[in-house]
Amino acid sequence: MNSLIIIFFAAYFLMVLWMLRHWVAARTHLVSLDFKPTKMITILVPFRNECQALPALLADLTSQHFPPNKFEIILIDDHSSDKGPDLVEQKCSQHHNLRLVKLTDGSGKKAALTLGISTGSGQLVITLDADMRLHSDWLRTISHYWETADKRFIILPISIAEGRSPLNIFQVIETDSLIGSTGAFARAGQPIMCNGGNLAFEKSLFVELGGYDDNLHIASGDDIFLLQKTKKAFPNSIGWIHARQAAAVTSPSPSLKSFLNQRIRWGAKTKYYKDPLPQWVAAVVAGSNLILVLGLILWPMNLVEGTVLVVSFISKTLVDGLFLWQVTRFFNHGKWFWAFPFVAIVYPFYILISATFGLFYSPRWKGR
Repeated sequence: MNSLIIIFFAAYFLMVLWMLRHWVAARTHLVSLDFKPTKMITILVPFRNECQALPALLADLTSQHFPPNKFEIILIDDHSSDKGPDLVEQKCSQHHNLRLVKLTDGSGKKAALTLGISTGSGQLVITLDADMRLHSDWLRTISHYWETADKRFIILPISIAEGRSPLNIFQVIETDSLIGSTGAFARAGQPIMCNGGNLAFEKSLFVELGGYDDNLHIASGDDIFLLQKTKKAFPNSIGWIHARQAAAVTSPSPSLKSFLNQRIRWGAKTKYYKDPLPQWVAAVVAGSNLILVLGLILWPMNLVEGTVLVVSFISKTLVDGLFLWQVTRFFNHGKWFWAFPFVAIVYPFYILISATFGLFYSPRWKGR
């Protein structure tokens, strides 16, 4: 058991050091002052019963520092039963580049996105969740990167809106760690994650790869499965925008139950992955945390050496802290770093819950 602990924590320690190296080497993407976009962009927002969130997102989208004739906003209503569609229709009358499309053939996020992609006229497609908030230079930053970096699939950052509750602070730090890992692996040319709540890809790429045809039976995963197909077919066409202006900010889950349900749903997709790298990373992360919990149980029985367990935990905490300090500063979340020691203690038990339930959970989207 002692040898197993050392192996897992050594692998984890080296992996996080490797991520730290690539994250620190990243340079913030800057948009030239004289940049004028030349290509059309389609922004897709699939939604279902989001009347509370839509006004803020629509306000952000329609106030972007970007020529209105160079982008269109298509909101796809997935059988909403609230007043969200009525709200969008009112906004459409005020903005010529804003459209509402209603999903009638099928249901679910992938069906909604497929309809939006077929309807849109942009060469680049950006998918957004309905509860996001955006910087006024969000679209300008993405457009500049796309037109200058020669990438067809662009991974974008996401962050959590700040609050003072313990659950909110935990979500801020945990999401920063996920997005930091996403950016580090993408910068290294080995992308393993992305988030469809803020994601960009060329329409032609989507068509060439057959869209979501091979994973329609899985309710979620529109983002990861498309990433993996892109990585296999066009490995050098994937990019990451290292800029806070390109981030979409989402509200934290309001309760512990909803937060765990979301993370369990994300973890449940891992068993469907065809790329072995994210599975290996998930195994190292989950394994090092689960073995820590197991070690705490076996320690009083003298089946594990306390020194090995303590040194492994301290080493993990130090390297995690170094990495997270860099990532939280990038997102301007450094003021919450004081909570990291508490997160480090809770995290192994959180992983135990999410990993265990993820093995038996079938992903769902909006109650389906």
